[in-house]
Amino acid sequence: PKPEPKAGEVRIKTIMSPIHNHDVWTVRGSYGYKPTLPAIGGSEAVGIVDALGEGVEHVQVGQRIAVAAVHGSWAEYFIAPAQGIIPLNNEIDDETAAQLI
Repeated sequence: PKPEPKAGEVRIKTIMSPIHNHDVWTVRGSYGYKPTLPAIGGSEAVGIVDALGEGVEHVQVGQRIAVAAVHGSWAEYFIAPAQGIIPLNNEIDDETAAQLI
């Protein structure tokens, strides 16, 4: 099911999510962050804001953004804190945006 954003959060429809060395270490269980299993990997992404949680006003549904320091970005939809997203302009392609942070 699609996750639902809580106050101060946004739901993001993933366009692209990179695989970094820390993601591989997390999957292997050798990184400092050890999710409760089963878990969805991924910690950064570029995507489209799909839904807003209560109190989120500085971003709009449909806006393309980049975000890091999240969990579960290797999914079709994931949740991120609204204060951590970075709005993107059309001059930044998805491949570059996915690596910005």
